[in-house]
Amino acid sequence: MIFQTPPSNPSDALSWLYEQALVMVGKLGLREEVIPSRHSHMHGTLSGEAITLHTHRFMGSVFRSLSLAYIRTQHTRQLCSLTLIGLPTAKSLLPIVAMELRALSGTLSLLAVDLFPTDERVYLAQAVPILQTLRERSALCSVPRKRSALGHSATSPLALLCAAVPQQEGQLMQAVAHFLQQVTALAELSHNSCSDPERSDLAWQAQCAWLRCEHTNQKESSAMSLMFGEAAAQRYLQDVLFQAPHSQESGPTRQ
Repeated sequence: MIFQTPPSNPSDALSWLYEQALVMVGKLGLREEVIPSRHSHMHGTLSGEAITLHTHRFMGSVFRSLSLAYIRTQHTRQLCSLTLIGLPTAKSLLPIVAMELRALSGTLSLLAVDLFPTDERVYLAQAVPILQTLRERSALCSVPRKRSALGHSATSPLALLCAAVPQQEGQLMQAVAHFLQQVTALAELSHNSCSDPERSDLAWQAQCAWLRCEHTNQKESSAMSLMFGEAAAQRYLQDVLFQAPHSQESGPTRQ
């Protein structure tokens, strides 16, 4: 089903936003990387219901990797989560794009959207206006959530952490879709051309620190372990979603 505007049903709203993320992938000309089926299609359970975690990973432009993942119930085919992690190349100096949405029990219970800085100047000049616009557009259709909802994830000061106001899921999805459009425009105008080795090295160190923080996020790890088992969850989080390569130039490795 194709919606011209975001639907209010939380699961359908996530499906609509997933399509918007694919538009971003297409505009940036990213290519999909094949990942092992044990990671691309993970089967588990959520509240006694069979689920499948689908993951796609893309590369190209100013992204060394962009992972797009969603969980769908096997019986009802409803989306109950959507995650996007965009890890930029160090020489682009761009922020990390992080987006997580959860639709449980008929509500959009968690939305976390952020541009985490890897370079202070680029963050202040380019990312802050995008995040401020997102917060303004979502103000009337969201309820703030505490940062503890994400465990120990690293977030920027302007990260949007909220739940949707009931019946306002569509308006909130519009705000996030606009965010993705602005991020796409930023990426299209950016280049892997930083000529200052020290500055790009600092950007790389900032990204690695963010990844290490995600590796130690016990709240995320515990939630994934309950759904897919501890061993499978750890492999997925460390080797796929938050994989850190050995050098600035290398991309994700196949596991």
